[in-house]
Amino acid sequence: HMLFSISDGMGKGYSAFYESDMTLKLVDDIVNLNIEPSTALEILNTFYIVQDYLERYATLDFLDINRHTCAANFYKMGANTSYIIKKDKTIEKIINKNLPLGIDEMVDQNTYQLEDEDIIIMSSDGILENFVDSDKLDEFIINSTTLHPQQIVYEILNYATKNETKVKDDMTLIVLKIIKC
Repeated sequence: HMLFSISDGMGKGYSAFYESDMTLKLVDDIVNLNIEPSTALEILNTFYIVQDYLERYATLDFLDINRHTCAANFYKMGANTSYIIKKDKTIEKIINKNLPLGIDEMVDQNTYQLEDEDIIIMSSDGILENFVDSDKLDEFIINSTTLHPQQIVYEILNYATKNETKVKDDMTLIVLKIIKC
């Protein structure tokens, strides 16, 4: 399995950073217990639920790719929309339906079958959900898929800093290209 995650703490500044950093450290700790990712995330979510008196929240976008079956399991808890761009340039959008960790008791899982040359894009809300013209962004992303994943990251971040956004926010981005699936 290959695991990827992004967390975005609610609010701004150090407290938001601290909450997302703590969330990712807890994800790392609990996933290393050698249990199924879905079970690990349910345990983590329960931990946040019982600590609701702290009133600190963070989103979690978690991806588990099974390298043998080429199945991608997306777990979204308050997270931003993720993209799978297919070789034929169609876009699958994995849209979040849950609230951040510790608010909703359900951990939503969406499974997608990956194919050779699929591109997966995961980001914090400061990027893909923040554009005034989302159709223009989709077109830009589709036109960038011939590039190396690191170049796609650079191009999207460059696009994000030069185009009209709704609010100024932090930006985290993961781009993956599936090879030999």
